[in-house]
Amino acid sequence: MGSEAVYKKCPFYRERAEVRREEEGVRRRSGRYGRPLLLIHSLKKCPKSGCEFFVVEEDESGAYLAACNVLRRYLTRYEVPLCENHWKDCPYRRIGVTIESSE
Repeated sequence: MGSEAVYKKCPFYRERAEVRREEEGVRRRSGRYGRPLLLIHSLKKCPKSGCEFFVVEEDESGAYLAACNVLRRYLTRYEVPLCENHWKDCPYRRIGVTIESSE
């Protein structure tokens, strides 16, 4: 409710050009599994799994993103350790193997 100068001092205020640049960055970041949400998908260390459907990508920010080719989406931080440790028992992996063998 103040002047424009007071309004621009707000820590959440951004110029329109800054907002457009961020939106372009988000569009650029969309990979083959959609747009990752870095708060729930990004990883500091490169994950490893013996599963043939497990895919790792590096984001332009330097973070790692893990994806599942059967689910066709990025995995959350909670799901990645499950894929690393229990990939042999994974029901999605069984589905993927069944699909590949029937083709």
